[in-house]
Amino acid sequence: MTVVKFVGLDGAGKSTCCQALARHLRENGYTVYSQHWIDGSLLQWLPSSAGNSRGIPRSDEQSDSARNAVTVYVKFVLVLLNAVIMKVVTAVIGYRFDFVLYDRYLLDDLVHLQYRGLETGLVWLGMCLVNQENVVYVVVDPKTALARNHEHPDQYYYEKHALYDTAVSDRSLRVDGSEEPAVIAARIAEAVQRAV
Repeated sequence: MTVVKFVGLDGAGKSTCCQALARHLRENGYTVYSQHWIDGSLLQWLPSSAGNSRGIPRSDEQSDSARNAVTVYVKFVLVLLNAVIMKVVTAVIGYRFDFVLYDRYLLDDLVHLQYRGLETGLVWLGMCLVNQENVVYVVVDPKTALARNHEHPDQYYYEKHALYDTAVSDRSLRVDGSEEPAVIAARIAEAVQRAV
């Protein structure tokens, strides 16, 4: 079993590349399990830092800042728990499949937490604990990501792009998210099979 994990900016094309790779591998006779990892993430159960549990905006900026700091640390602990959960899920289902594909990965959560203010030392610790083997970094210009997904302010995409560039290991496969998905999938399949 080979595990492939897709990371990158919002709107980079992670889901598109993951789906294209799954299709490519199945067409070539492999069994594939694919999951959009946010669906299995503990982070989805935390209330948004933008409001209380009912989504009502907070008015006190100082307490909002303190709550945000606590939320960042709680999310960091959950990222570490997610790492354990991901290993268990992979071990339980992995024996039945040739490939396990994760659309998004713990690295995405760590980059986001760094963007939200988590100290560099804790981010580095998290990066050491997160396995970057077979990570596919879907690289796209922030302008392209903005055109595809404009949920955040423009600066968000530029700052997170810089964080990804420093966080992703040199061992990771970098693909251009603006290329044709089928071309990307063939390149990823070739690189992953060569590494096995």
